Amino acid sequence: MGSVARPAVLAALLLVLAGCGGGASAPATGDPAELAPADAQSFALLRTDAEDEDVRRAVELLERLPAVRDHELDLEREVLPALGDEAALVVLAEGERVWLVRPDDRERFDELVERMRKRPVTREVEGWLAVAGDDAALEAYQRGREGGSLSDREDVRDALEGLADDAVVRVWSSPDAEGPLRDGVLAVRAAADGFELEGHRPGGADVEPYRPSLLDRVPAGATVATSFHGSEGLADRLRMLPFLAALDRHELAAVVEGEGVLYVRPSALVPELTLLAEVRDEEAATRAAASLLESMGAIARGPGSAQFGPLAVHYGARDGLLVLTSSPAALDVLRPAAGGGLPADPAFERIAQRAGLGVETTGFLFVRGDELAPMLGVLSLLGGPPPKPEVRENLAALGSVLLHGSRDGDRRRVSGVVEVPER
Repeated sequence: MGSVARPAVLAALLLVLAGCGGGASAPATGDPAELAPADAQSFALLRTDAEDEDVRRAVELLERLPAVRDHELDLEREVLPALGDEAALVVLAEGERVWLVRPDDRERFDELVERMRKRPVTREVEGWLAVAGDDAALEAYQRGREGGSLSDREDVRDALEGLADDAVVRVWSSPDAEGPLRDGVLAVRAAADGFELEGHRPGGADVEPYRPSLLDRVPAGATVATSFHGSEGLADRLRMLPFLAALDRHELAAVVEGEGVLYVRPSALVPELTLLAEVRDEEAATRAAASLLESMGAIARGPGSAQFGPLAVHYGARDGLLVLTSSPAALDVLRPAAGGGLPADPAFERIAQRAGLGVETTGFLFVRGDELAPMLGVLSLLGGPPPKPEVRENLAALGSVLLHGSRDGDRRRVSGVVEVPER
């Protein structure tokens, strides 16, 4: 969260749910966007008025998460009243983070700062307080402001057009920003039992919506399911992931050239992982699958079988479909699942309708947070560090999560719902 995030717990946690970045609607007089440097990587505007109905709903949701519920500072009674009606986060061109706050009661804000484990530095800027981890960040902020204001940029105003007025967080990120929201905008709304997300970024012409046809092969009750469709450059984008960086792009392209679905579901000892993908050349795809597994460190155990960490992986192709799975009955996975598969799952059906998942999509991700949490330790054995206990605890507090993409003219759209049920 960073050393300056503690005085704005609501802001920071909402940004985590939103996926990072920053944003605001067309700036008015006194809007903190006027104080953000024109070359900022990202900018976030957060509503922090404790009397606001939308903010109070967001607080209620956040207090269902252990990270907030068990925090030493009370969000509603201690943090929000010290911030004023709104706060902003600016990520500068070189990555420094500066918060902008306008507390109604400066004494209350100073008391909050005194309670922080690492005290930030502050500086008054046109009626606002700039808050950063050290003087160097504030100096970089002041230098950045000499180049103009973010509120003067027409492209920023155009990008933010149409975001929900009742959003508790509005996010804008430049093409130079890091993370999944690069060159995009996102709005986060607080609903009765979860957060609703809407955003967009350029590149609508680069994606082609499709009708998922493999979902009936995903068992109802799957903990994670993600649907995708191969397109120009997909293999290159996948190779940007650390655990796929060393893979040959041509072999990877042979596996992800058509529609695909990856799912995880509970099993007796180790969760079952399965990838299904449409392929044109079954023999070439099978060879590519074997080569990819070898590149990832798997040990061949015979035709169509390899050992990857704690998982025995089986693979094969039939009827234009490739399967890689930890299920021993590899080719049986190619058959439609009993009971109609994932589309007939009540939890998936409910959240898909709520999130507005249509007949066509550019891809989606479905997760049951509370069921995924206990699996993380085992899944981390496949690569990467083990999850921190607080990650598992907060994930366990979530219900279902669905994020999906669509195309709107020359824009790629993302919509989603993160359920935070009362337990």
